[in-house]
Amino acid sequence: YDDRTTYALKHISCSLEPCSTIAVTGPSGAGKTTFINLLLRFIQPTQGVIMTGDRDLQTIERNDWLKQVSWIPQHPYLFNATLRENLLLGKSNATEDELMGAIEYSRLGPFVSSLPQGLDTNIGEQGARISGGEAQRLSFARAFIKDAPIIVLDEPTSHTDPVLEQELLESMNRLIKGKTSLIIAHRLSTVKDADLILVFDQGRIVQSGSHSSLMKEYGFYRNAL
Repeated sequence: YDDRTTYALKHISCSLEPCSTIAVTGPSGAGKTTFINLLLRFIQPTQGVIMTGDRDLQTIERNDWLKQVSWIPQHPYLFNATLRENLLLGKSNATEDELMGAIEYSRLGPFVSSLPQGLDTNIGEQGARISGGEAQRLSFARAFIKDAPIIVLDEPTSHTDPVLEQELLESMNRLIKGKTSLIIAHRLSTVKDADLILVFDQGRIVQSGSHSSLMKEYGFYRNAL
């Protein structure tokens, strides 16, 4: 970054297999968010190359790439518009069946039923009229509607109580089935079933492997649990 004298990431090399789940973990400031932002093309690499198949990611039109990706951030952005308009952000021509299916899979149904105008209720600036848990479910519903082949989740169960965490994990497991998914997470419940876990520290990948293999190693992963 322009205001830094050291690299945010250095000597990073990894392969993300299609239809697999990759968890990214490590201490705060380790480079996890930078790694994700590179894959989302929010920033560009100053050195090295990111390949998708046999193509350099930078040669793909950004909008074309983002059509292939659903992003569920910690704090989803919500517009001062109706719930329906917020849900259809990634796929404006979704059918009513797709919309209702996404509401069911994300456990948003009871909330929709409680609203005075249902899906046509305005939720206010940055979702001022809904709770954090409802906003997170809305973010999952958006991803179900978009149905992109790549899913990126940033701490999807952070700051949630055990009941909401379990509901979000069930939604997440349904959402990522058959897709390539990348999850930033600290909680064991989120990372332990991943096909590959990448452990970041000080801008490097210091460990990689499955949960069982990393538990046999002395290092950050085992010590942090």
